[in-house]
Amino acid sequence: MALNPKKNNVSKIVSDYLCNSCGACYAVCKQGAIKYHETIGGYLFPKVDGKKCIFCGLCYEVCPGIHFNKCMVSQMSDNPFVGKILSCYVGRASNKEIFNNSQSGGIVTAFLIYLLKTRQISAAIVATMQTNISPRGQVTIATSVEELIKSQKSKYIPIPMLSVINQVKKFEKPVAFVGLPCHMHGLNNLFDFDPELKSKILIKIGLVCDRVLTNAAVDFLGQSATNLPIKNLIFRDKQCPNYPGNPVIIAENGDKIILNASLRMAIKNFFTPVRCRLCFDKLNIFSDVTLGDPHGLEGINRKLGESMIMIRTKTGHNIFDAILDDEAIAVRQIDYQNAITGQHINDKKIQWISYIEAWKQLERQNPNFFKLLKINFSPILNNKKYLRDLSYSLALDNFNSREELLNYVRMALKRKKKLSLFCFPLHLIKRFVKFFLTVLWYPQKNSGRDNAN
Repeated sequence: MALNPKKNNVSKIVSDYLCNSCGACYAVCKQGAIKYHETIGGYLFPKVDGKKCIFCGLCYEVCPGIHFNKCMVSQMSDNPFVGKILSCYVGRASNKEIFNNSQSGGIVTAFLIYLLKTRQISAAIVATMQTNISPRGQVTIATSVEELIKSQKSKYIPIPMLSVINQVKKFEKPVAFVGLPCHMHGLNNLFDFDPELKSKILIKIGLVCDRVLTNAAVDFLGQSATNLPIKNLIFRDKQCPNYPGNPVIIAENGDKIILNASLRMAIKNFFTPVRCRLCFDKLNIFSDVTLGDPHGLEGINRKLGESMIMIRTKTGHNIFDAILDDEAIAVRQIDYQNAITGQHINDKKIQWISYIEAWKQLERQNPNFFKLLKINFSPILNNKKYLRDLSYSLALDNFNSREELLNYVRMALKRKKKLSLFCFPLHLIKRFVKFFLTVLWYPQKNSGRDNAN
């Protein structure tokens, strides 16, 4: 009898930079052969122990970075950039402490606390920040209100949320799972390999996600704030000074340094992982409920913040109604089309297809879901920008050290600032010419014609 050939493991996906650090491979590995390590570029990638790996191929097959398996294929929407939406709302948590401590409206925490207090769940799987030197994101199984409040505010860095998913089986009641789209993709893939797991998840609460940043961004922001080691980072604190908030650094000595929000925005393209550029699912379409910032919507509290809520499934709808009846949240219904417009989903479509076309030009391995998405528009013809973005993200680990990478970004930002200062007078001249033509010259010209007539 012939021996089974060795199958691919997740190392192949890592080498192609298609890993999204979700933790599914760690969860499915029965040999304990996978651990996560941080690269020079700040990627958080699984590393396979060759002595423990039996080359069963499970970690490769479960990876959502390359595969969408049966569970997700069966749920794929005709409009995968939007997904199924039953109703849409905007609002905030009723509890003042939860609301004030939130990044936006505190709705996620209000959901979880209600479910925990009514004993519908034993715990919630959430993301927290390690409050120690060189802080990093971590996954926490929260079983108390205090832990849930500690988990508030988004962490824009890779966290393998699914690495703890097997622990939910020890709880008597199911759990709530809060994650980004990539985490939901991995979770649904895991359901195919472990159907029992599905019954242990009461609700999947998805967060809107444009992208995360590699962990190198944490070090960059920390060094931009202080020469001291840092022990915590809040990417967006609406108390400083108001919503949507600025990055806040807590130094080793306890000093609190507030950075300008423009810096966080300026560094996004320098620390964007490859896989984020290839992701279509900004609105977290495989969740029961999707929550995010209420971009582009009218009547929003621009000082204290609110949350946008998309109800996607019957499960999500029933739980939402119960929380609403309990008065744990205060919301108002909105037209979901306005929410979609505010999230710039049409722009996301164009960006996605353009990055996919650029990825093909780089002759890289293609995820299988490329063929599942029905695209009825053409990519941008001049895709040099998209090729450049992907090539840069692929090269983050080519620097000799983390410090060399951070210095490169500093210099690039300085060059960009000088260029903008140089171009500013040209911009003013362009605006003046436009004003002169549209407001001063054209009306006089047309008036002359009218008089002649």
